[in-house]
Amino acid sequence: MNTPETKTPDIPPDVMADMEEVCRQAEKGIVRDPELLKRIYERSAKVREDALRRFGVQDIGVPIIRQMRERA
Repeated sequence: MNTPETKTPDIPPDVMADMEEVCRQAEKGIVRDPELLKRIYERSAKVREDALRRFGVQDIGVPIIRQMRERA
């Protein structure tokens, strides 16, 4: 069966390699490579800091949950 090629988002090769390695390790049970975890943590911290700088704290979860509880 012919399937159309799927377009891969613009994910940097190093990030894609780490994602694939996490999947391989997760298949075996648990991710324990300290260098891999360090890279992932550092990237996520950078993205989080950037989002906080750009958008500030977005406190929307609690009000939404309260509204949902009031309707139930």
